[in-house]
Amino acid sequence: MSERKGYYVKTATREQTYIRHSRYNKPTLHVVPGEKFMVQTEFASGGKWLKSKDSVYSKEVDIGPNPCAVIHVEGAAPGDTLAVTIHSVVPEELGYTGFYPEQNIMASRIVPRIWETSYRVHYIKDGFIEWSDKIRIPVKPMVGTLGTAPERECKLNNPGGIYGGNMDCQEVCSGTTVYLPVFVDGALLHIGDVHAIQGDGEINVGGGTECRAEVTASVEVVKNYPRMQHCVRAEDSEYIMAICCFIDLRDAFCIGVGELIRWMVQSYDFDETEAYLLAGQLLEARCTQIVGTETMTYVCKMPKKYLEMNLK
Repeated sequence: MSERKGYYVKTATREQTYIRHSRYNKPTLHVVPGEKFMVQTEFASGGKWLKSKDSVYSKEVDIGPNPCAVIHVEGAAPGDTLAVTIHSVVPEELGYTGFYPEQNIMASRIVPRIWETSYRVHYIKDGFIEWSDKIRIPVKPMVGTLGTAPERECKLNNPGGIYGGNMDCQEVCSGTTVYLPVFVDGALLHIGDVHAIQGDGEINVGGGTECRAEVTASVEVVKNYPRMQHCVRAEDSEYIMAICCFIDLRDAFCIGVGELIRWMVQSYDFDETEAYLLAGQLLEARCTQIVGTETMTYVCKMPKKYLEMNLK
């Protein structure tokens, strides 16, 4: 148990993590709907090598992609939807970014050259990333990997899919609720891979700034929620969002926009044609992750204030 702001929350430590989304993972923690809990996340490559600003990366000590804690949610059953609300993401003081060449085929396309292992370690202090003596970057912490256990597959934590997974979407942050389909009893929610900040495209395999962190979240089990089509939904106070992870970026974009239109029809009293035409005026969309070899990520967003006008 950990104490935060006057209350105690169950805590999943980084002592037990998994590098695959799987129904066979033993839960790190059991929670009930509505209960706040904390996850102490591990570095994306594991914490064995990164001890100080002078640490030297070696892929031989890399434990695998995006180690995750696994949370069993009481009452969650196949066919349900898990509504996961992120309450806070607090980075620890050491972070890194970078890649080795075999990981990142994009680097030589962006800058044509023969790349060697490239990385940078820096401190995170007082809400800023201390990039150099001259550059300090405000943190915008996010949860890179958030997903439920697939029904049958055992997926490495590299890709994303209809179950969520490694979405690497900056909007999965404090104040956001993500809707994930449940395929197995207890849902087996996987959480890990926090970045203190990440640029669009995630052109480094090592994030933006990968870091350990404390993530506080809660979950609700939603019955009879509309089944999402090849992507997951999310929302915050300003936007409804569809996050699609797919092998082709154009497909990811089209699937994401299509899911937004379905949401507008189901929840905001639009017909399909009007929803499509309105999206042509207000849609916001970005590629948040392109470096992945299996899937790439598009987030598509519509501002709630205009959608809610249609309900008045």
